[in-house]
Amino acid sequence: MLTSVKLRRFQLTFFLFLTLLVNSSFAKTETFNVGIDQFPPWTFFEDKQLQGIDIEIINSLADKLALQLNYVSCSFKRCLAMLKSGEVDLVPGLFKTPEREMYATFLEPAYLTDPPKVFYVNASKLYTINQYSDLSNLVIGIREGVSYFEQFDNDNQLTKVEASHESRLIKLLIKNRIDAFISTEPLVNYVLSKTRPNEKIVKVSYSHHYNNVTYLALSKKSKYVTKMKEFQNVIKRSLENGQYNQIVREYYEKYSAKDFVIKE
Repeated sequence: MLTSVKLRRFQLTFFLFLTLLVNSSFAKTETFNVGIDQFPPWTFFEDKQLQGIDIEIINSLADKLALQLNYVSCSFKRCLAMLKSGEVDLVPGLFKTPEREMYATFLEPAYLTDPPKVFYVNASKLYTINQYSDLSNLVIGIREGVSYFEQFDNDNQLTKVEASHESRLIKLLIKNRIDAFISTEPLVNYVLSKTRPNEKIVKVSYSHHYNNVTYLALSKKSKYVTKMKEFQNVIKRSLENGQYNQIVREYYEKYSAKDFVIKE
């Protein structure tokens, strides 16, 4: 009888050991796929390493939730398509829209406030842009696939020229192929600090402030949807203790373009 009890205990212990072993192996091999576009200073490659505000925030999130990260490089449009299909679990830095809410869960609270939209012109052909109506006669460069603000995005009377990246917009401006372009100051500062153009550009006084916020968006087809509350608890605590704000400040201060930009 004693032998039988010991045998059952051994079998139970061995079964529990195998269960833990399988679960441990599963945890180590399961990956959390994150789609990222090149959008400095939030996401970018430098010295052959992936860096940026969003990268540090996601790395911290993964550490706290014991996730094995796999970053997937994709254009912005492709990242959204992969989020919709479930090919990636998460895409950072998204505005919440009804269309996107059909295929993505926006993790609350929002983790970043989007900076104001600003306009730049060529210093050699200084156009006056003091208000929105001053844009009407200009050729304005925009980044392909990017939303700026509703009035501008839906204004079909404006002449807009698409480019793949801010570095291309700056080149078009310096060559007088466009009269102005729209972007955000942190992004343009980063590009200018790296490309160091010979000619300066001017950041005009008019800008659009709307205090829009961005989210980490989780695919509704992701197996990690069941952990949504865990994600949100980590985001909330990180905002409350100032961790995310500190990361943002460090990157904004690191990349300065004061030698390449004239401010009106």
